[in-house]
Amino acid sequence: MQTISKTVTMAIPATKIWEIIADFQRVDRYHPMVEKVDQIGTKETGLGAMRVCNMYDKSSVKEEITHWIDGQELTVKLTEGSFPFKSANGILKLMSSGAGHSDVTLTMEFDMKYGILGKAMAAVMMKPMMKKMFGQVLKGLNDHASTGQFVGKGGVLLAS
Repeated sequence: MQTISKTVTMAIPATKIWEIIADFQRVDRYHPMVEKVDQIGTKETGLGAMRVCNMYDKSSVKEEITHWIDGQELTVKLTEGSFPFKSANGILKLMSSGAGHSDVTLTMEFDMKYGILGKAMAAVMMKPMMKKMFGQVLKGLNDHASTGQFVGKGGVLLAS
């Protein structure tokens, strides 16, 4: 299994960050690649909640929350999509780092398709690309949490 992680400190209380993250069906408010979300089933958030993230590039990813520690951590399993993974989990962890600050860690654990070629692809292409994307997602989360504005395509803040 391959792992990629990125942590940023935000000058925002952990409770506010969690409130945004826990609103599982509204990732499009801060994720700069997600145009729209379709809820699957009746469960909006928490363990077992599912969604389809429709991306600006017209691809989509079906996701399900498989682990939930309220106020601290959630794991999202990528269950369907046009990606080169046999399996993949996104993990978001949140820790208060004192005086209204939060450490937010985004991690992806994944197994690549395509055997040895997939492993090479992970090292050369996927890890650098995902590291960059994590930075954009965490910046979008910080921007949305600090301004209340939605983040659009490419991280552009949208007018309220």
